[in-house]
Amino acid sequence: MQILWEAPASEAADRAREIGILSPLLVGGRKMSFAMPRFCGYHPNPDFQDCLDGVRMYREHHCDGIIALGGGSCMDTAKGILACLAAPSPEEALQARLSASVPPLLAVPSTAGSGSEATDAAVLYVQGRKISLAHPRLLPTAVLLDPELLRSLPDRQRISCAMDALCQALESLWSRKASAESRAAALEALALFRTAFPACLEGRELRNMLLCSYRSGQAICMTRTTAAHALSYRISQTLSLPHGHACALTLPWLWMRLQGKKEAVPALEKIESALCLEAGSGPYWFLGMLEALHLPVTPPDLPSLAPDLARSVNQERLSNHPEVLTTEDLERICTLALSPLPGRIREKALKAWEAWHD
Repeated sequence: MQILWEAPASEAADRAREIGILSPLLVGGRKMSFAMPRFCGYHPNPDFQDCLDGVRMYREHHCDGIIALGGGSCMDTAKGILACLAAPSPEEALQARLSASVPPLLAVPSTAGSGSEATDAAVLYVQGRKISLAHPRLLPTAVLLDPELLRSLPDRQRISCAMDALCQALESLWSRKASAESRAAALEALALFRTAFPACLEGRELRNMLLCSYRSGQAICMTRTTAAHALSYRISQTLSLPHGHACALTLPWLWMRLQGKKEAVPALEKIESALCLEAGSGPYWFLGMLEALHLPVTPPDLPSLAPDLARSVNQERLSNHPEVLTTEDLERICTLALSPLPGRIREKALKAWEAWHD
C-alpha cells in the first residue's frame, strides 16, 4: 500500500527515513538543497543509458533508496534505476524481469500531469526506440505532495502537464480495462480538474491540480492508456511538443468518434457529468479549450506526416481503446487533429469552452 504525505519538499529526507532510506540518491531536485548525492544526468525523454549512469552513482555512494524530485522524466529515470538494481542484467531490466528486492522510492512530483508518482510504469528510450517498463515493485513506496513546487513552473509547462492528467483520466474511463476502482479514481481526477484547472492557469488551486494528477495516475495505472497516448509519442517526437500537449491534440477527435458507439455512452455520460458539461458537448469543449489556450499545431508537411503517425502506433496500447481503429482511421484522426478547425466547428467549440470557463 503506497503512503501519501502532503508536506513541504524540504522534509523529503526526513520522510525518506520513515520508509527506511538512510542513505538516499536524489534523482532530480536541481533547485533544492539536500546533503546527499544527486543525479540529474537524464534527458526529457529519459534514455536507458541515463538509468545505467544513475545505477553507477547509486552504487558508488552506497545508497539504500531513492528520492525522486521532479516531473515524469525524473520519476521514470528513478524507476529505471530501480529496475536495473533488481534485475540480473540490463537486458532483463528492460523486460521487467526483477529477481531481487527493489529499494524504497520516495516520489516528490514537481509537476502536476504525468501522475508517474502513482504508477508502476516508466517510459524509457533505447537507441531512440520507446520501451514501456512496468512491474508492481516499481510503484513508489511513498509520495510527498508539495503544491509550492508548481508555483515556479512556466505557464506552457503547467498547461501541458494538466492536459496529460486530463487525458489520462478520460482514457482510463473509456478503456476496455476500466473497473469500479479505476472509474472512481478517474472521476475524482475529473472533478478536481473541474475546480482546479481554471484557477491553476492563474497560479491558484495548485494542491488540487497535484491531487488531480495523482488520482489520474492511479486510474491509468489500473487501466493503462488508449489511442490518444498511443498516437502521442510520435507526435511529440516529430513536432517537438511536450507529451501532454501531444496527447491533447487527438483526444477530442477520438472522443467525437466514441459518441457514435452505444457501448461507450455510459462512460461518456459519466465524464460530462464529472466535468459539469452539457450532454454531448464534451469533444467541442475540449477543442475550444485547445483553441483558447493556443495549443493547435498545423505542420506544413501534414499530408505526408499523417500516414507516418498512423503507422507508428503501439498496438498494445491501442488494444485498450474501446473502438477498433484501422490505420486509415488513425490517419484521418491525425489529419483532423493537426488541421485548422473549420469555422463552424471552431465557433461551437469556443462557445462550449467559454460557457464552462465562465
